[in-house]
Amino acid sequence: MCARPRREVKWWSQSTVWLDGYRACRFGASGQVEAVFSLASPYEMSAALPALDALLPEPQTFGVHRLRLLVGAPFVCYYALPWRALPRPVDWLPLARMQFVQGAGGGAETWRFNVQDRGWGRARLAAAVPELLCGHLARQCKQRRISLHTVEPAYTYAVSQHRRHIADGEIAVVELEEMESKGVYVANIGFRSNGHWSGFVTLPALEPFDRVFRDAASLCDAPLPERIYVIAPDTVDRKAADASRTHWLTVPWSVPV
Repeated sequence: MCARPRREVKWWSQSTVWLDGYRACRFGASGQVEAVFSLASPYEMSAALPALDALLPEPQTFGVHRLRLLVGAPFVCYYALPWRALPRPVDWLPLARMQFVQGAGGGAETWRFNVQDRGWGRARLAAAVPELLCGHLARQCKQRRISLHTVEPAYTYAVSQHRRHIADGEIAVVELEEMESKGVYVANIGFRSNGHWSGFVTLPALEPFDRVFRDAASLCDAPLPERIYVIAPDTVDRKAADASRTHWLTVPWSVPV
């Protein structure tokens, strides 16, 4: 008598969801695109939340199901924090809130803050994500029995993935996010001086990028850096910036446009 074939039960899964001002995209554990959902109203949080709901996985069995959310523009803000002799990483959060209020002129209670740990004696990079987005995602994950692994700003995630390829000095680290039209980008540009984050600005960008880099340096009151590390999609022309100072790296995701 033939044995009945056993049905495979998927008790473990891992997904990554990307969110920016135009689209949400879900990737599987190996990085393959599983689904894409366009926002009904670009750059609106009221459209971003339904897009997330449509893309979140719905596990059919109990088990370990993990989710990472990568947040792109415009749903994240970045800024540099000057060095303070604070003993623990968590002690930087009140400073991040205070500087956010002073710079943005808005209330910090509607945002969730993250500060990168750079070690003793070094200025830090802070990021803020809307609390509404974080709270909504946490509730949806709980309802679907998904473990929310992390909500991570796209820039800090990209930099962490390429940290071994980024040498310190007088440098800029740029992360390009493609907008709705091909060839139009959001450029997140951070300046670092010997390990210290010294400035940050987000600008719209078109090829060639050298003028954008010069404008960013001027806005941050920073010298034009020795090296510029550009973390960009594969679709970006690698000849679109000064080859003598530009080092190209590939973004650790591939979002369809």
